Amino acid sequence: MMESRNLVLDEESRKFKRTAEIITFVTCFLTAVFPFLLLVIVFHPLEPNNVMLREWLEFELKPENLDMSMLVFVVPFFLTAAYGGGNAIFVFGCSAVTYCFVALPCLKGMTPESIHSRKGSRRHALVTRHYGVLEDIEIINLYRTQQHLNVLINTVFASALLSMHHVACLAAAATLAYFGIRFQSVLDNAGVIGYMVVFGGMSLPLIIEFVESYLLGQLVEVSFDFREAGINLVPRKTLLATFARSCQKMYVEEAYPFFKIRRETFFEFMEQVVDYTITLLLW
Repeated sequence: MMESRNLVLDEESRKFKRTAEIITFVTCFLTAVFPFLLLVIVFHPLEPNNVMLREWLEFELKPENLDMSMLVFVVPFFLTAAYGGGNAIFVFGCSAVTYCFVALPCLKGMTPESIHSRKGSRRHALVTRHYGVLEDIEIINLYRTQQHLNVLINTVFASALLSMHHVACLAAAATLAYFGIRFQSVLDNAGVIGYMVVFGGMSLPLIIEFVESYLLGQLVEVSFDFREAGINLVPRKTLLATFARSCQKMYVEEAYPFFKIRRETFFEFMEQVVDYTITLLLW
């Protein structure tokens, strides 16, 4: 449609495309490299698994304490499990980014901005934000396509098991924040590596939640803008206004069935991290 009308993506959409490419590249890099980093970090005395083995099983997890037979078993098993998790994160992450890159420019582009001409008692031709002049039935068909895509993507993402990553991110961020505050003397003794392990591990779930809120929150806002434009731009009983009133906000159900991700989700997540950290410190 854009090529036939000699149209191109606007600067905002091109910027979003560059952002999507960067997020995809970083996700690919981290999920490929991070399993090897985990294999190294797990031997650090401040790493949670290392602490658990030392406190519960009284076993010092150090390379010199592992014989060759244990290394042959542990290393391939650990890397296989880590790469399996990394591949899952990469597939889900890229699917969400790709969907947002398809949906957001389409929804923004078809949003009507003004009335071009009247086509009948209930019909209009409208000037859209990026796609030029379209009749209301064309806009409705385009939006219906996006609704179907949204349903399809949520057949994958609407899973309580997948939603558990929010719980894991919250637990990791709060626990590491508590550890960094309560055991600062231990970190001082461990040096720079100790601080890198704790605060690097704490920043990762925060970055994940921020990116999710930023990307998926835009989808909610753009779908709401379309609905409001359709209701307010044309008379109430026209075809587009009737359709717009039936439209719900679009979400990617990465937190199903607990809550819906919006732009404000990151700030709510940060508030919970602070609350749980204070609770742990007072416990």
